[in-house]
Amino acid sequence: VVVDKGINSFERITLKGFNCSSEIYLKGAHITSFKIGEKEQLFVSKKALFNDKKAIRGGIPVIFPQFSSRGKLKSHGFARTSSDWKLISKSTTDGYVKVVLKLSNSTRTVSMWDNKFSVLYSISLLSS
Repeated sequence: VVVDKGINSFERITLKGFNCSSEIYLKGAHITSFKIGEKEQLFVSKKALFNDKKAIRGGIPVIFPQFSSRGKLKSHGFARTSSDWKLISKSTTDGYVKVVLKLSNSTRTVSMWDNKFSVLYSISLLSS
């Protein structure tokens, strides 16, 4: 598990397992790459903006606390654009790599959605 700066200096987590790898940006806890060998399995648009204003286009986003525009919040909620995600654990054992990310209510989220919450997001690579 490597934590470094990715595109536009956003914090990025790289997981490397047996013959596979994945990249996750802490902004939005967004999975932007999953490779088997050298072959990319996910689509991320060349038009994807890695900035504070828009969600990353493509990959695997976290949709919370609402889907689409089925609520009062902006489409798909605030988790996919939040910069408040924290890496709370990482582990590596033979053939198994795992990180756990956490997003909790804050003054920023309460201004959009007046509820207490804590989201734990576990991402693992397993050899098989």
